[in-house]
Amino acid sequence: MSPTPLPADQYTSAGIAAELTADEVASQLERQRFDAELSARQSRIKQLQLELDAARAEHAAALADRERRIAERERELVEALSRRRGFFRRR
Repeated sequence: MSPTPLPADQYTSAGIAAELTADEVASQLERQRFDAELSARQSRIKQLQLELDAARAEHAAALADRERRIAERERELVEALSRRRGFFRRR
């Protein structure tokens, strides 16, 4: 934003001070918009990180449950096979 030039009779210290103040205000507003956008992006990143952590935990729990079911099924099969051998054992 470039300041609009003042008429020749308004080039006084008060006019220059007012122009600087307007530039400073514009700069502060720009900074506030930047800070608000930065804060919004940081909040979104934190939210996505929490979602990612939750998804990882859910996936790990699903894998652990799957492994538990597989191990349980293996034990059942081994137990069933060991019982069957008794019926077909030669004497």
